[in-house]
Amino acid sequence: MTRAYFLYYDHYSATKRRSASCTAGLRFDENNAAAPIDVGKEPCPACHFIDNDVAGNISRRRMHVFNAFLLGYFHQVDSDRKSDSGVAYKDWVECAGKRCKHCGANVERIFGRRVFWPLSPRFVKSINAYSKSEFSTRCRCGGNLEKIGLDCPECREILYDFVEDRIDDKEIAQLSATQTRCPGCKEVVVPKLTLECDECKKPTPLTLWDVEMKVVKVGTGTDTAINIVKWEPISDKVRELVSKQKPFDFGRLFKKMAPNEMAKLFGIPNPYEDEDTKSDRKHVDWDEDEDDDGIKRKAVKKRRHDDDDDDDDDDDE
Repeated sequence: MTRAYFLYYDHYSATKRRSASCTAGLRFDENNAAAPIDVGKEPCPACHFIDNDVAGNISRRRMHVFNAFLLGYFHQVDSDRKSDSGVAYKDWVECAGKRCKHCGANVERIFGRRVFWPLSPRFVKSINAYSKSEFSTRCRCGGNLEKIGLDCPECREILYDFVEDRIDDKEIAQLSATQTRCPGCKEVVVPKLTLECDECKKPTPLTLWDVEMKVVKVGTGTDTAINIVKWEPISDKVRELVSKQKPFDFGRLFKKMAPNEMAKLFGIPNPYEDEDTKSDRKHVDWDEDEDDDGIKRKAVKKRRHDDDDDDDDDDDE
């Protein structure tokens, strides 16, 4: 699937136990139109009270939402809930195995389902750190990778030879990010890391998008962490299934509501009442799915805001 992740700011009211996407939008890096760096400047009642230190129990934090594919077997079963238009929802239920009542009722068993996965900056950092330390030592072919040197990206002159020069990983990271003048072509360049695979001639490090992971959450409330307890290169079967999935339209799913709707949801005054306009859609909770037929369907689990930590918008990505 494409569109690796979506970034937005989330507000949560502990009193109402409800959350909503920030209506202020995003502020982007002046030198990079694709790099959001802070909360935007559009009207947002929650931000107004937070910025004026009268927010009470309303919080704000930056969230990353990822396209993901959940492995395992599932059933789609009829739900007791219906949409406002009377369309019945379908709930995804994990197959219970040999004693599964849905298998006994001959309900179709489906392998895998697409989901979107919201993570706070702290959790994103944790996964990225693990990815760089663990996945980068394995090749996509399944072999093991070894760092053998730093070359000039222009003329391929060997700048540092790790076989002859004993350099630790910390020094390699520093040298890889530092400009130097190549003695061969005389250009000022950032050295390129050269890898060697013990199985193939095209060493390609695994990335977060090339693996199947078993991830567990530990801790409770705001004192939580996520651990990757098992991983392996993505199988051909899963790669084929994932390639056929339609990415979520995050821009539509997390489209901001109007300020007056947020104020009503949180039970707070709207300081922008005069300039407010009615939103063209209602708020969509994170667990709302959309099937290929265009019908929105609610997942089984309701949103639990305490599943993540309370990082605020000052965290680094």
